[in-house]
Amino acid sequence: MGTIYLFAAVFGGVLVAMGSVAWAQWLDHRRRMKALDVIKAALERGMEAPAPVYAELSKDAAKRPPWSEVIIFTALGVAFWVAYFRIGGDSADRYAVIATAFTVTALGCLVVALLPRGAGKARDDAP
Repeated sequence: MGTIYLFAAVFGGVLVAMGSVAWAQWLDHRRRMKALDVIKAALERGMEAPAPVYAELSKDAAKRPPWSEVIIFTALGVAFWVAYFRIGGDSADRYAVIATAFTVTALGCLVVALLPRGAGKARDDAP
């Protein structure tokens, strides 16, 4: 019975994390749409939009570290490791495979999140 509560807690945590990511993306979308509306209104009046509006559009959401993915995959990995150790036997092997995949993915996301921003950019003086 305790395993059901653990799975429910992990599932709830994953839902909350995914919901917060969706909310952040929706707010980012609204911010970009408002910036585009300001540019459109300025161009219709024959004026140039202020530079900060263009700077707002140039912010890249993909440059954010994937901390929410680290949390989600860690929670899923922990849940499947707990299931593996609690079930035991031959049928538990499938849980170990899934838990290993989630654990490796969580570690990969953690490495990406800890890398300094712009580490993958090409140098300006590169040929």
